[in-house]
Amino acid sequence: MNQFLRPSMKHLTLMGVMILLLAVSVPTLAAPPEQRPNNQDQESQQLNLSKIKVTIEKKSLQRIYTLSGKFEISPETLIVGTDGKEVSIKKMLVPCDAEVSYAVEDGGRMAYRIDVIRVADGASWQWTSEKPE
Repeated sequence: MNQFLRPSMKHLTLMGVMILLLAVSVPTLAAPPEQRPNNQDQESQQLNLSKIKVTIEKKSLQRIYTLSGKFEISPETLIVGTDGKEVSIKKMLVPCDAEVSYAVEDGGRMAYRIDVIRVADGASWQWTSEKPE
Protein backbone atom coordinates (compact mmCIF):
# COMPACT_ATOMS: atom_id res chain seq x y z
CA MET A 1 0.00 0.00 0.00
CA ASN A 2 2.84 2.38 0.86
CA GLN A 3 4.48 1.97 -2.54
CA PHE A 4 1.38 3.42 -4.25
CA LEU A 5 1.55 6.58 -2.18
CA ARG A 6 5.24 7.30 -2.80
CA PRO A 7 5.98 9.29 -5.98
CA SER A 8 8.40 7.64 -8.35
CA MET A 9 11.57 9.32 -9.61
CA LYS A 10 9.87 9.73 -12.99
CA HIS A 11 7.02 11.70 -11.41
CA LEU A 12 9.39 13.85 -9.34
CA THR A 13 11.46 14.71 -12.42
CA LEU A 14 8.35 15.58 -14.42
CA MET A 15 7.04 17.79 -11.61
CA GLY A 16 10.42 19.53 -11.36
CA VAL A 17 10.46 20.31 -15.08
CA MET A 18 6.91 21.67 -14.95
CA ILE A 19 7.74 23.90 -11.98
CA LEU A 20 10.86 25.17 -13.74
CA LEU A 21 8.88 26.02 -16.91
CA LEU A 22 6.21 27.74 -14.87
CA ALA A 23 8.79 29.77 -12.95
CA VAL A 24 10.36 30.96 -16.18
CA SER A 25 7.10 31.92 -17.92
CA VAL A 26 5.09 33.51 -15.09
CA PRO A 27 7.20 36.69 -14.60
CA THR A 28 6.84 37.58 -18.28
CA LEU A 29 3.10 36.86 -18.40
CA ALA A 30 2.37 38.62 -15.11
CA ALA A 31 4.27 41.78 -16.03
CA PRO A 32 2.21 44.88 -16.83
CA PRO A 33 1.86 45.52 -20.60
CA GLU A 34 4.41 48.35 -20.53
CA GLN A 35 7.06 46.04 -19.01
CA ARG A 36 6.50 43.04 -21.26
CA PRO A 37 9.38 42.31 -23.53
CA ASN A 38 8.34 43.43 -26.97
CA ASN A 39 9.69 45.44 -29.81
CA GLN A 40 7.10 48.20 -29.60
CA ASP A 41 9.58 50.95 -30.47
CA GLN A 42 10.83 48.96 -33.45
CA GLU A 43 7.26 48.16 -34.47
CA SER A 44 6.20 51.79 -34.27
CA GLN A 45 9.15 52.80 -36.45
CA GLN A 46 8.39 50.06 -38.99
CA LEU A 47 4.65 50.81 -39.04
CA ASN A 48 5.10 54.59 -38.88
CA LEU A 49 2.71 54.91 -35.94
CA SER A 50 1.32 58.26 -34.91
CA LYS A 51 -0.08 59.16 -31.49
CA ILE A 52 -3.08 61.35 -30.77
CA LYS A 53 -4.96 62.22 -27.58
CA VAL A 54 -8.71 61.85 -28.09
CA THR A 55 -11.97 61.42 -26.26
CA ILE A 56 -13.51 58.08 -27.18
CA GLU A 57 -17.25 58.65 -27.30
CA LYS A 58 -18.46 55.27 -28.58
CA LYS A 59 -17.15 51.79 -29.33
CA SER A 60 -17.94 48.62 -31.21
CA LEU A 61 -16.01 45.40 -31.78
CA GLN A 62 -14.53 46.85 -34.99
CA ARG A 63 -14.11 50.59 -34.20
CA ILE A 64 -13.80 53.34 -31.68
CA TYR A 65 -15.47 56.68 -32.40
CA THR A 66 -14.00 60.04 -31.43
CA LEU A 67 -14.73 63.66 -32.25
CA SER A 68 -11.80 63.55 -34.68
CA GLY A 69 -13.17 60.50 -36.51
CA LYS A 70 -13.13 56.75 -36.17
CA PHE A 71 -10.31 54.26 -35.68
CA GLU A 72 -10.47 50.62 -36.75
CA ILE A 73 -9.50 48.10 -34.08
CA SER A 74 -8.63 44.42 -34.24
CA PRO A 75 -8.29 41.61 -31.69
CA GLU A 76 -4.56 42.45 -31.64
CA THR A 77 -5.16 46.08 -30.59
CA LEU A 78 -3.66 46.50 -27.11
CA ILE A 79 -5.92 48.44 -24.74
CA VAL A 80 -4.37 49.56 -21.45
CA GLY A 81 -6.63 50.82 -18.66
CA THR A 82 -5.96 53.65 -16.22
CA ASP A 83 -4.43 51.12 -13.80
CA GLY A 84 -1.82 50.07 -16.39
CA LYS A 85 -3.38 46.66 -16.94
CA GLU A 86 -4.54 45.25 -20.24
CA VAL A 87 -8.31 45.43 -20.76
CA SER A 88 -10.57 44.06 -23.49
CA ILE A 89 -12.68 46.28 -25.73
CA LYS A 90 -15.72 44.76 -24.01
CA LYS A 91 -14.53 46.02 -20.62
CA MET A 92 -13.30 49.45 -21.80
CA LEU A 93 -15.56 52.15 -20.35
CA VAL A 94 -16.72 54.98 -22.62
CA PRO A 95 -16.63 57.91 -22.82
CA CYS A 96 -12.97 58.18 -21.87
CA ASP A 97 -9.87 60.22 -22.68
CA ALA A 98 -7.15 58.14 -24.30
CA GLU A 99 -3.94 58.23 -26.27
CA VAL A 100 -4.24 56.20 -29.46
CA SER A 101 -1.22 54.90 -31.38
CA TYR A 102 -2.34 54.29 -34.95
CA ALA A 103 -1.21 53.88 -38.53
CA VAL A 104 -2.98 54.92 -41.72
CA GLU A 105 -3.83 51.78 -43.70
CA ASP A 106 -5.94 51.61 -46.85
CA GLY A 107 -7.19 55.15 -46.28
CA GLY A 108 -8.38 54.45 -42.73
CA ARG A 109 -6.79 54.70 -39.30
CA MET A 110 -5.94 51.38 -37.59
CA ALA A 111 -5.41 51.60 -33.81
CA TYR A 112 -2.55 49.45 -32.54
CA ARG A 113 -2.57 50.63 -28.92
CA ILE A 114 -5.07 52.55 -26.80
CA ASP A 115 -3.94 53.94 -23.44
CA VAL A 116 -6.93 55.06 -21.38
CA ILE A 117 -5.98 58.21 -19.46
CA ARG A 118 -9.24 59.15 -17.74
CA VAL A 119 -12.71 57.64 -17.59
CA ALA A 120 -15.61 60.11 -17.62
CA ASP A 121 -18.19 60.19 -14.85
CA GLY A 122 -21.12 58.01 -15.80
CA ALA A 123 -19.07 55.97 -18.30
CA SER A 124 -20.42 52.55 -19.24
CA TRP A 125 -19.64 49.41 -21.20
CA GLN A 126 -22.39 50.33 -23.63
CA TRP A 127 -21.92 49.32 -27.28
CA THR A 128 -22.54 51.42 -30.34
CA SER A 129 -24.74 49.83 -32.93
CA GLU A 130 -23.02 49.67 -36.29
CA LYS A 131 -24.51 51.90 -38.98
CA PRO A 132 -24.16 50.92 -42.62
CA GLU A 133 -21.63 53.10 -44.41
